[in-house]
Amino acid sequence: AFFFTYLLYAGGSHQNQKENFILNMVFLCIFFLIHSALAYYYKILKKEKSTTLEIIHLISNAFLFFILAYSHINHLYGSKYPSIVSNILGIYYIAHVYFFYKKNIEDKALSLSLLGLAVFFTGLTLPLFLEERALTFAWALFSAILLWLGKKLGSSFLSTLSYISYTILGFRTFFLDLPASFDTLPGNYWQGFIGRMLGTGSSILSYFLGLYLEHKQYGETIFDNKNDLHTLKKLEGRGKPILFWMGIIAFFLFLNAEFDAFFINSSVKELFITSTWCIFGFLIYFYFTATKNPLFSAIGILLLILVLFRFTVLFFSVWFGEGMGMYKGEYTFFEFILRWFTFFVIAFSIFNFRRFTSSDSKVRPSYFAVIGLLFLFQFLSLEVRQFFEHFMPRLQKGAVSVLWSVYAISCITYGIQKKEKALRYTGLALFLVVVLKVFFVDLARMDAIVRIFAFLILGGLLIFGSFLYIRSEKE
Repeated sequence: AFFFTYLLYAGGSHQNQKENFILNMVFLCIFFLIHSALAYYYKILKKEKSTTLEIIHLISNAFLFFILAYSHINHLYGSKYPSIVSNILGIYYIAHVYFFYKKNIEDKALSLSLLGLAVFFTGLTLPLFLEERALTFAWALFSAILLWLGKKLGSSFLSTLSYISYTILGFRTFFLDLPASFDTLPGNYWQGFIGRMLGTGSSILSYFLGLYLEHKQYGETIFDNKNDLHTLKKLEGRGKPILFWMGIIAFFLFLNAEFDAFFINSSVKELFITSTWCIFGFLIYFYFTATKNPLFSAIGILLLILVLFRFTVLFFSVWFGEGMGMYKGEYTFFEFILRWFTFFVIAFSIFNFRRFTSSDSKVRPSYFAVIGLLFLFQFLSLEVRQFFEHFMPRLQKGAVSVLWSVYAISCITYGIQKKEKALRYTGLALFLVVVLKVFFVDLARMDAIVRIFAFLILGGLLIFGSFLYIRSEKE
């Protein structure tokens, strides 16, 4: 009867007529008050403790009433006026909590449920009034309160319902709110800022609050085993990984969207976005070292590889196109400093990945050394190219060839010292690339005097490399 009465009211066409507004709201309020009293009045008279059924009845009644009242008022008078209903409901439940306290009614389950409803409706008032993604905020607040009640009362049923609620919140966050955040144009950052914070921001806070509630120790709970519903008990405790990953992924994407919209300068934007990727990758990988979970290791390394991939795309865009990101535009000292800051952030991340890789891990520290060498090669090549293109454009190609030769010699030298065959072969392959580059690219655009110097330097480096190999064979 309870649900079907609300269902009949929701399906009635009369509720959208303005002349019937007062009559409809009076009926809705009376029905709400009757079932509010039924949810706990009988138990108070009998001096019995509330069970999960009474709590579900209380919460369902509050939300069905609010949804129908919101729909009715919003349709007739606009989206700001339903905030009056949420405010009145907040006061209504606060008054109940105060009344229970004054009368010394000892029913913790009921008191906590009323307190949770009071917090929910009071917290919902401002977002409804501002009309900024109020539904997401409401769902985030509701999910956290439902989980808090489930853990505090010791109800596995309510806890599992909160997991379902969090899953629905996740769909809204990832498919509605976050795509809208990425649509924010640079220069219009503050337009809709409150909406993004109340929408995606409240979702992220709710995920991490839920994770905290999952890990918290509650001691003796209010409900005993016989007062709970065991229909969904098998799902209890499965929410930790869901909350963790939804919170991490949403926070990661949210920061990327916010930095992309907030910063207009491409170099500053690249610095903050790259730092975000590196920090998240390292923290997830560091968590792997504590938990020994290979999933965390894989995701952390994947983020680091994606950072390198982003830089590789940047590398080829500069070499074969007009450039992009921090390597597009005028060469200034400010841009130079920002690029080197970005370099140190990535280099520091690679170093720490290598440092925190244990000896018994399937991931070898040498993997990160390879990633670091590749990144260093790309970065130095871009910096030398940009510097000479701006100050001495005629020497640009020769300068890059010299850098590559020095890099190749360094790889060969270190490979000989540490007896690393792969590093030696990498240096030799790079030497071959340098020779081909000099003959088929550089010489075509060099003056005679520059060609002579280029050949002298290249020849000297080749002789030095040969000397290193001969010496290593003798030793």
